[in-house]
Amino acid sequence: MKKIPLIIIPDNENPDEAGVFVDGLIKNIPYRFLLDTGAASSELCSDSYTSSFTKIGEKVSSGVFAPSNLDIIQIPFLKIGPITKKDFLIRRQSYHDSHIQNLLGMDFLKDHYCHFQFDTQHLIVDSPLEEFSELLMTTLHLNSKFHPYLEVKLDSNIQTATSVWDTGASITVVDLHFISQNPQSFKYIGSSKGTDSTGTSFDTPTMIMDKCTIGSYEFPPHRVVGVDLSYMNSATDIPMTMILGYTIIQFANWLFNFPAKKWAITKMNL
Repeated sequence: MKKIPLIIIPDNENPDEAGVFVDGLIKNIPYRFLLDTGAASSELCSDSYTSSFTKIGEKVSSGVFAPSNLDIIQIPFLKIGPITKKDFLIRRQSYHDSHIQNLLGMDFLKDHYCHFQFDTQHLIVDSPLEEFSELLMTTLHLNSKFHPYLEVKLDSNIQTATSVWDTGASITVVDLHFISQNPQSFKYIGSSKGTDSTGTSFDTPTMIMDKCTIGSYEFPPHRVVGVDLSYMNSATDIPMTMILGYTIIQFANWLFNFPAKKWAITKMNL
């Protein structure tokens, strides 16, 4: 079995939020990465080692709140558990910022069959498909950057929310326009400071979202933040209504066959 430990680090102020991390090697140097299915490309912080690689290009990355300028470099290999990518193109922050983390994105995961087991804190990759032959798989929608999209149905309205399944988000994010259209599904409880992948922070309204259905499974009410997602939607070919973060995805084990564009829930962790 090809297994990668998931390192779950709860937020100091909000223990229902958490970052999901994995450990890996660049050449033979250990690095920790935020596992981020909401990131199209993997990213490195700038340090004494990563800054030694020659920049071969530039790219602008879109966070929830703001863009970030990144260098493109090529590293000899990146090894995460049983997966090794040689001569891997990766983005590097052009400056050091303590709020920015290394990210492992969909460019690393998109060619693999991934079983996210939050109950045992493991990511199982490329298991034999026969293990799940009796499991009903649902069509998985991926945008041009390979972000995985699921449909979320709130009990109190007919409209479904097109949602990115995002291990890099510590809390579920809901578009403010959707909240204004469905106020009966959200209860305001205060505000909190949100920080995106670029290190940019804003105060955001915090709410309890009603129970919802994903696939054929019911998920309990949970804490979310409201954000104007119009900036992010301007940079994607499939607009999103929600970003499903750790506060909800922890309640299940998720199977994604990214190459075949299929997904399923294998177990609820309630």
